[in-house]
Amino acid sequence: MNKFKEIRPIVLGIVKKENKILVSEGYDKVKDEVFYRCIGGAIEERKINDKKV
Repeated sequence: MNKFKEIRPIVLGIVKKENKILVSEGYDKVKDEVFYRCIGGAIEERKINDKKV
């Protein structure tokens, strides 16, 4: 069974200051581990992609 039925487009931004980057912390319940990713979110339909960040 394929649990990925469609691709969900997202946009992520890299915010850098000196030698650090801004990330958000998440938790993967399946893997039981913490992960980090750049801030961002989903792209809504009929929106201009270059205006997201």
